[in-house]
Amino acid sequence: MLLLIILAITNGIINTEELPPSCSKPVYCNSKLLHYVQLARIYPDSKTFVDLQLRNDENTTLKAFDELLDQTNQNPTKDQIQAFVDQYFEPGNELEVWKPNDYSDNPAFLAKVRDNTLRQFASDINAIWPTLGRKVKPIVFEKPDKYSFIPISNGFIIPGGRFSEIYYWDAYWIIEGLLICGMENTARGMIENLIQLLKKLGHVPNGSRWYYEQRSQPPLLTAMVSLYVQQTKDLAFLEANIEALEDEMEYWLESQAITFVKCGKSHTLLRYYAPSQGPRPESYYEDYTIAQQFENKERQEEYYVDIKGAAESGWDFSTRWFIGSLGQNTGNLSTIHTSEIVPVDLNAIFANALQNIAYFHGLLRNTRKGAHWAYLAKQWRITIDAVLWDEADGIWYDYNLENGKHRKYFYPSNVAPLWMNAVERHVLKKHAPRVVKYLQGSQGLNFPGGIPTSLIKSGEQWDFPNAWPPLVSIVVNALRAINSHESQQMAFHVAQTWVRACLKGFTENKQMFEKYDVEQPGKIGGGGEYTVQTGFGWSNGVVLEMIKMYGRRLTATEPLDATGKNVVTVSEIKESFESVAEN
Repeated sequence: MLLLIILAITNGIINTEELPPSCSKPVYCNSKLLHYVQLARIYPDSKTFVDLQLRNDENTTLKAFDELLDQTNQNPTKDQIQAFVDQYFEPGNELEVWKPNDYSDNPAFLAKVRDNTLRQFASDINAIWPTLGRKVKPIVFEKPDKYSFIPISNGFIIPGGRFSEIYYWDAYWIIEGLLICGMENTARGMIENLIQLLKKLGHVPNGSRWYYEQRSQPPLLTAMVSLYVQQTKDLAFLEANIEALEDEMEYWLESQAITFVKCGKSHTLLRYYAPSQGPRPESYYEDYTIAQQFENKERQEEYYVDIKGAAESGWDFSTRWFIGSLGQNTGNLSTIHTSEIVPVDLNAIFANALQNIAYFHGLLRNTRKGAHWAYLAKQWRITIDAVLWDEADGIWYDYNLENGKHRKYFYPSNVAPLWMNAVERHVLKKHAPRVVKYLQGSQGLNFPGGIPTSLIKSGEQWDFPNAWPPLVSIVVNALRAINSHESQQMAFHVAQTWVRACLKGFTENKQMFEKYDVEQPGKIGGGGEYTVQTGFGWSNGVVLEMIKMYGRRLTATEPLDATGKNVVTVSEIKESFESVAEN
């Protein structure tokens, strides 16, 4: 069935007249009320309004606002709009603080961390989990229409700051951190929440808010399940949810796959594609303002689709999605063309997801189904190599559908096929030395505060000089997958640099941040549409991953010999290789 779906897909052209609304809740997605409130800039952050809860039902609220428009000749003042919002809305109060019942002050992995300072750092990060624990209040289940929050049954860990809901790809590194800390029940609950959303909407949304209904995020759900099952051997959980995981695969194949021709041969891969009407509700003012520079409504709607596609990628926003007049990654948000780019990381993640489904069926002894999914995974890996590998540079690159060329820029996502085991074994052996050479010459590994998201200083938050924890994790695990002496040393160096930078920031601020500055270790990152958030779910998970991975070798500061030179012993190198086998 899935193979037939793949073969049936052709290039899609956005038909703006047939786009669905952003979600099925007009107050929060497509209404005059949303438009007027957001353009009045009652709140500096557009997300604030769509996170409010209704005092009355939706129809009553929309009718009352129409009456206000009639009374003011369609031109209410800012004060009148503010008064309306105060009368018909109140601050969202969907969640209560929740302490996971499997939390421990002293998780077992800490005993294997040799450096006292790093052991304390890891312990301090572990202690953050209860502060980020939340659970949906019963009232949201009783009166769901009054909230933009989509109710989910289990307690969960929020990212932090303004992000008070569960987010899709954030959850992968949060769950990894939870499992490291022995919080298996909490991790399972997080996964179950995502599966509930999948069953409710037909896909896992960007986050657990209705205004995210029409877009997803990198499909890491099967990877989360794999982490959980490998640690717990919980085959009953797997058997209960395998069909839902297959449903997600079909969703991506039916909605985000695109077929195109390269070198005379037809190929099918995924792109980020989130077609729906209008601006992102949570960034309505920002999107609407930029769209006004376009002369016609069709171009505006194309812009909205591409800006949502970039948000779906998790990289919101980056020059990675800009296509200037010459096909380069130049311009600004007005030159965003996400739907014209075939991304390396998305396809690597999807190939891994297909293989995970095959692996799960193997565990459940569904041999025929497992073989089917394994075949699809293999075909996806072969296509990734055929389309995205650049032989001249020795690396995978995103592919521009408009001009049929690789986008030859440094992004950590370039090595995602290694991270996701989306490379055939014989291909890995062939490509590995080239990838190491590419990274060594890229300048991307040369900064004291981590790996930059790009080497371009655009002012966007997913560009230089910002380093994002997930991307550091991707590079470290990609280098470890190569498993040569040189790549292992590089992986350790990246992990050591990152942990020390985060330690410095934590020591100075007593907080973990969502992103950091690569030029100044521990400094908060900048750019983007909102202030830097603290907490922070995936930042905690990645540091714990690095400390667990290299706990016997990592140090908070460089050990020095009698002459003041850094010491790296043979035993430490040996321990690094042992940790690869151990993990």
